[in-house]
Amino acid sequence: MKKRELRIMGLFFAVLLVFTLSGCTAEDKLIGDAKGELVYKKCDDADFYKEEYIDYKVSYIDYDDFFLGKGEKQIKEGRYADTTPDGKVNWKESYDDKITNNGLVQNEVVFEMLKKVTFNGRNVTLPCRFKDLDDEFAIFDNIDFSMLNRDMYPFTITDKKTRNDVFAISKTGGLFNIAGIFHLRNSFGSYYCNVITEEDSDRVIGIDSGTIKFLPLIDISVDGIGIGDTFNDVYEKFGRPNRIIGNDGTEVIVSYNYFFDNDSGYCGITFAFREKVYDYRKLSLSEVRNNIITRVAITYLKEAD
Repeated sequence: MKKRELRIMGLFFAVLLVFTLSGCTAEDKLIGDAKGELVYKKCDDADFYKEEYIDYKVSYIDYDDFFLGKGEKQIKEGRYADTTPDGKVNWKESYDDKITNNGLVQNEVVFEMLKKVTFNGRNVTLPCRFKDLDDEFAIFDNIDFSMLNRDMYPFTITDKKTRNDVFAISKTGGLFNIAGIFHLRNSFGSYYCNVITEEDSDRVIGIDSGTIKFLPLIDISVDGIGIGDTFNDVYEKFGRPNRIIGNDGTEVIVSYNYFFDNDSGYCGITFAFREKVYDYRKLSLSEVRNNIITRVAITYLKEAD
């Protein structure tokens, strides 16, 4: 056998021996130095889609101002109106702005908005780490998202000390190096928010307060505008959005967008309205006031220069 082949065989068996002795699985590598503190667990899809009607109050919401009272009719004027005071935007009419630069929607106001993002009162600049969002979730910075593969999903990773967990249904992949979309939940099962993580650097590049039906415990705001405010409050502060997507008025998505040149990324802020969300006082879905914000999402996806 040639010397080169002997060296290759020797290297192969050396690596095999180290791997065998360490007993290191892909899941162990995923958790990294936090093995013993974090626990990876495969689970069934049903664990994710299960609706948990939990008796908790979201502290930053005034429930009487947010939900319609019994027998109360919708107010569609003032801040709750379907049109802006200048009449230039109707929140129930979908549109997609064609104001572009080099064929791309590039709304410069997005960069000013990104400077004023707060996560439960804490200033956050994307991309960031879990610890930048909340000290309570700092341990999840130990997760090596580059180790994920499709066979690992769906799963939860739980902090043994606090019982907080992060979980995901499937690997997203493909778009701007996304590792996946994960859901943060505290030990009581209360919804915090969704996060998007970057595969190579393990950074958080997106935060989304929405679980569609449930209000998150975390208050995500942009320059003081967040859940409980209205689309007209958004317009007064940031001007005309680039896009409105409506669904017969029962769901409305309003977004401010910036697409980087050469398909190298996207950043944007989205405010959304949903006709009914969960009210812990009734343990059921209840109607909210017209054009009130029920969800906020912020994304910063950018390939390295």
